[in-house]
Parts: sequence; structure tokens; C-alpha cells
Amino acid sequence: GHKGPHKVAFSIWPSPRLTSTVVAPYNAALSFPAFLQHATARVLFDNEAMLDICARQLCVEHPTFANVNRLFAQMVSSVTAPMRFNNGSTETLVDALSLLVPYPAMQCLLP
Repeated sequence: GHKGPHKVAFSIWPSPRLTSTVVAPYNAALSFPAFLQHATARVLFDNEAMLDICARQLCVEHPTFANVNRLFAQMVSSVTAPMRFNNGSTETLVDALSLLVPYPAMQCLLP
């Protein structure tokens, strides 16, 4: 098992529709090994999917960085709520994520 404190990492994969630089996908790909190495539980968000959620489910005509950032903040807040508030549950975030990721080799939860 894992020794030491559990670390949860959240990362956003860049979207060609929102990025202002050509190297964003390269930076994301090159930082991915560190993302895998330095966290016990990993949650990877797809910026393109978050744009679609803003447009289709939240009915935002032209999603902006602010819309996507607000959605990301709300998702991270809801995922980390059990760590911040005592809800009587003995289940940790790492336990919950391990149930959602069916095979350890998959490494990441993709909401």
C-alpha cells in the first residue's frame, strides 16, 4: 500500500477552443508523468468536455474562461467536501476514487 499522506491531484487537459498558446497541449503532455508520480489519487478534467457542459447542460451561449473556471471550482469543491467537513463518513477521498477507478493501471479518474 501507500505510505505517507495521501495527495490528490486535479489537472485540466487543454482545449484547442480555449487555449491562447500553441504549446499548451505539449506542456500538458510533458507534465503528465509528474502528475502521475506525485499523487495518490488523480482527477483529470477535459477542458473541451467542460466547455460542452457549459454550453449544453448549463445553457451558456458562448462559454468563457470564467464559466469553465467556475465549473471546475464547483466540481473540485464537491469532490473535496468530505475532507473539509465532518459528515460522519469514514470513507476518504482516496477510498472513493479507488472505487471509481476500476483498475489501478488506469491511474486517473475522468469525470
